[in-house]
Amino acid sequence: MRWSFPFALLLLVLISPAASQAGPPDPFWAETTLWPRAPEAPAPSPRERAGPLRWDPSVGGWFQALNGMLVQVHPDGRAVPVLEDVQGVDVDLRAAQGVAVSREPDHRIVLHRWGGDGSSRRVLAEGPGFFAPRLSPDGRQVLFSESRPGGGHVWVAPVDDGEARDLGQGYGPAWTPDSRHILVARLRHDGERILASGLWTLDVASGAASLLLDDPAVIELEPAVSPDGRRLAYVDGAAGEVVVREMPAAPATDGGTP
Repeated sequence: MRWSFPFALLLLVLISPAASQAGPPDPFWAETTLWPRAPEAPAPSPRERAGPLRWDPSVGGWFQALNGMLVQVHPDGRAVPVLEDVQGVDVDLRAAQGVAVSREPDHRIVLHRWGGDGSSRRVLAEGPGFFAPRLSPDGRQVLFSESRPGGGHVWVAPVDDGEARDLGQGYGPAWTPDSRHILVARLRHDGERILASGLWTLDVASGAASLLLDDPAVIELEPAVSPDGRRLAYVDGAAGEVVVREMPAAPATDGGTP
């Protein structure tokens, strides 16, 4: 299955933190439905600071960062506050577990916890190159991307105490449903445009990388795995289309973090 989206794909789109809110399609699954990109939120007023809608599978609802708060956006348009002091607009959350993560305006990746004992914040990483924090399906880990001159890297950190780890090179990371692996695109480029790309699987525990998909006729980007693990969606950067296919079997690993 292919869905067409006309766009010009530049390398800058994939290595800039601003790309997490703009650029080509960014497919993801909400229950059994594949969205080519997040639906548009109600247009904020000029004085409002709002982020894109974010799907939370733990409660089956849409959320948004709005004016320094995390709110749940209901079908009737109501925005119900869930958590205060979330200044960033690039967020992810598991409301059922009382955990969220955000990229704050001061270039920090911040983990937020809330519940009966109040709320807390913990900085996972700090620097202008970090962006796009995403919680694992089980809510126990956070991945985020880092922009580097020599190529983007993917990091992972535990929700409970522990240090963030660099899993190596990759773009557009996405969790697998078991929370044990991360899919990434690894690129070959000339400094201006992407020439080729393949999809790789990173083992979160060991850091080992496995080549999953590499079609010379396709530039595979922005992978997304269905919640049942049976289907894979990705952007074909050469054709400007979202492709959906059966999930390939993972081959043997080729070693650890590059």
